[in-house]
Amino acid sequence: MRYFLVLLLSCGGFMSLYATTAYVSMGALDEQNAYLCQFINKKSKLAQSVKSPKLMIVAGSNAYAGLSAETIENSLQVPTFNFGLHAGLSPQFIFYKARQVLLPGDFVLLPLEYTMYYSDQPSDLFTEVLFGCGKDFLQELPLSEKVYLLLTRPFAKIVENLLFDQTDYQQIEPNFNHWGDATYNQESQVTTAMRQYVANELIGIQFDENSTGVKAISEFIHWCQQNKITVFATWPNIAFKPIYRDQAYIQQNIQKIEDFYKFQQIPLIGTANDAMFDSHYFYDTSYHLHHRGVVMRTLKLLSIAHKQYDIVLHH
Repeated sequence: MRYFLVLLLSCGGFMSLYATTAYVSMGALDEQNAYLCQFINKKSKLAQSVKSPKLMIVAGSNAYAGLSAETIENSLQVPTFNFGLHAGLSPQFIFYKARQVLLPGDFVLLPLEYTMYYSDQPSDLFTEVLFGCGKDFLQELPLSEKVYLLLTRPFAKIVENLLFDQTDYQQIEPNFNHWGDATYNQESQVTTAMRQYVANELIGIQFDENSTGVKAISEFIHWCQQNKITVFATWPNIAFKPIYRDQAYIQQNIQKIEDFYKFQQIPLIGTANDAMFDSHYFYDTSYHLHHRGVVMRTLKLLSIAHKQYDIVLHH
């Protein structure tokens, strides 16, 4: 009995020490998380400078490299910012960062990636960014989630974070403009390999009402409603594949997403098909349009929005 008690106390002490060491390593940038942390911080700072009432496009990189906030602002005459980050950061983290820059009276457009409607497990990318620049987010998580993230941090990454020489770390130049729109996705830079990748890539279209992703979306919508922020939703731009149209289970999941926003009383602009385009309009993935594709997609979305809701974003 004494042996098991000693063993239990030893294990508990080790886990406490490990979790503490992992926590201490937070905020130390390394080569993997440095770029995204700078990207997030620069976008957040720029978004905070946008005058309210403003329209914020909130999603992952399908919005970042798929919609033009500049074009929307010129059309609607409302300050607009593209707060597209990276879907791999998890809906919870993206919405957490969005809440920091939204104010009462603002508007939100959600062109969320399909993965957000069924995601559950945190990605490796999210974990890297969390330990690089997400300490404030971690502090707001339930204790069980904090402990899980700290104890599952690989020891090699803890050592790498602690030993990384910050003097070797250089500030990146942002690859987005004043509106937060991507500037790297030039059509002239699309290679044959990139075209083939997009042509072959399939996007999972699913919906799980019990997933952490859907729960996070619901909570964010509720927070916006409580803070007098108007929410619109639309579909993510993706490269069209016949399977998206022909498979019954995909159409069923698309219907579930429509029903979800109807239940939330959120206007859903257009249809899933409206956001599907030929692969030659895309850059390096089935979510990322090149610049000409972005302009086409944005103008189409604005046209549908005007016809569907005669949207005027003024009080």
